[in-house]
Amino acid sequence: MRTTLTTLFVGLLALAVQAQTTLTVPSASYPTIQSAVSAAAPGDTVAIGPGTYQEHVFWLAGDIKLVGAGVGQTIIDGTNDGPCLHIDVPLTAAAVIEGITFQNGYGPLLLVDLGLNFYWAECGGGILIESNNGPASPTIRDCRITGCYAEFGSAIAFLGSPGAAPVFERVEIDNCSGELLPPADPPSLIHGRFGRMTLSGCRIHDNDVYNLIHWGVIDSSIIPNPLLELVLNEVEIDHNVTRGAIATFFQSGVLHGCRIHHNGCLPVFPNSLPAMFGCYLADAGSGVAPFCDFSELAIEGNVDYASFFQVVTQAGLPAGGFRNCSLIHNQMHNQATALVRMGSYELGNSILHDNPRQDGTVPANAQVDAANPNPLRNCCLDVAQVGSTACIVADPLLVDGPGGDLRLASGSPCLDAGTTAVPGYLLGTGVSTDDLFGRPRIRGAQVDIGAIEAREGAVHPAADGTVGAGSGGPHDVLLLNGTTGNALREVRAGVGSSLQFTVAQPPHLATAVDFSIFGMLAEAEIEQVINVPLGVGPMSFLPAPLAPYLQPVFFTAASSIGSFNGVAPLTMASPTPWTSGAFSIPFALDLSFQAVLEEAPGLYTVSNLVVLKVD
Repeated sequence: MRTTLTTLFVGLLALAVQAQTTLTVPSASYPTIQSAVSAAAPGDTVAIGPGTYQEHVFWLAGDIKLVGAGVGQTIIDGTNDGPCLHIDVPLTAAAVIEGITFQNGYGPLLLVDLGLNFYWAECGGGILIESNNGPASPTIRDCRITGCYAEFGSAIAFLGSPGAAPVFERVEIDNCSGELLPPADPPSLIHGRFGRMTLSGCRIHDNDVYNLIHWGVIDSSIIPNPLLELVLNEVEIDHNVTRGAIATFFQSGVLHGCRIHHNGCLPVFPNSLPAMFGCYLADAGSGVAPFCDFSELAIEGNVDYASFFQVVTQAGLPAGGFRNCSLIHNQMHNQATALVRMGSYELGNSILHDNPRQDGTVPANAQVDAANPNPLRNCCLDVAQVGSTACIVADPLLVDGPGGDLRLASGSPCLDAGTTAVPGYLLGTGVSTDDLFGRPRIRGAQVDIGAIEAREGAVHPAADGTVGAGSGGPHDVLLLNGTTGNALREVRAGVGSSLQFTVAQPPHLATAVDFSIFGMLAEAEIEQVINVPLGVGPMSFLPAPLAPYLQPVFFTAASSIGSFNGVAPLTMASPTPWTSGAFSIPFALDLSFQAVLEEAPGLYTVSNLVVLKVD
């Protein structure tokens, strides 16, 4: 019986594989993307080769995959007279769009239901998702949308059915523009009416629009919706020009781990000054409780917004909360009266520092009224706030606030000064315990104030190494540009700047020693330790010879010994003391380095850690 079932399963699997066809573009059968998409059946993959395709692709094929050769390699050019991609069919997350640049799209004129009325508007210059016949929930990842135009959704317009949940992962949206004066509903870069939209790991930059994101309709109770939710997770929003908000949403929204910096607002209506984030929390007529959860946000270097958060609650106190934000070095509009307007919420564990109006005067930290007499809890402020709980008035002492390094320096009053009593959670994912960089919260006695949990005081001894540990050490012998870095073992350098390694002579040894410098293409977790066998001892990451199959993530940067276990060094070195030739790194990334020295035959010690941050 088992053999029969196995045979049947294998046969069904073979039929399923045969049914899933790859349609290649360009080819004799499919010279255009549209010809392949029109011929595709659910489960098929349309594989698009490198090149620029001047097309307006119309998707009616169900759950297929549209896969390009990569951003900048496969380009769909809308030639400024139609959307690059138009989807009007129910889809699940199995429908995938990947590795494509969408450029020069222009939104078609559609009749849009805004809740209070209908309006003719150009919608969806880059990607237009209608799906009037059922929910459309495609997965769009590793793509770019650039140079597109429309009134509603110059980059993305989602006008689909309730219950839809499109997901955008690692999508770059830039240099798009739209109508600058709002009609009945404010135009936007990303516009949605129904469902749940998630942007994760995306970057939105250098766009010129009214609102960047507008999610929902003005009166969502007119159109009952079981879920109306905007989710931004680890999204970077920078160097955009808006006339309105960064994001406005109705019913529910989640922002976590986002950086919002160097954006500018040019208000067009003096009596209606925009907040950076407008949160209008209604129940959407469905009985679903609205929620709003903002956490681990770094907001710095922005200009001319009237406030950061403006929360309006129409259904009591919704779920969620606002916590661990760093609102630093922004210039507010001259008519700004308060940095945050929290509705029924508290803002907790947050830094509000150096946010003057453009004329140099200082607005209030938060709006206080009868509806919310205590809007701030465990925050670090420049000036005292009436109606605050356990807040401190002090300089937060950042590593380099004006330079964009918002980490807490040693001695900061924000260290261990937060509270876990601040309400808030990420719906469906449990309690949020990671900071802006995705690192675990609460490394000391209590959670820190601000978006970044401090690392000082939590460095594992493995980052200090073992060189001379029994002879007055450990000694720092690994240097980069003549330094061992800050308290976090970090050395910062600009893209393309000159770099040079040094392995110093261990001060407790009279003779030169051999060594190998090992590297990792990531920032080492300096609170952790890897116990390396063969008598090496504790290190901050795994040396390359013990994981040769993981090259180039782990590599040997230099060695005076040569190859080991099949891993050759990038540079041959001589025994200590040794200084490398100059080199540079042409793009931003983090690298970690740690050396192993052979102080005597069979006696190994580990150098200090150096983390190189190129930005």
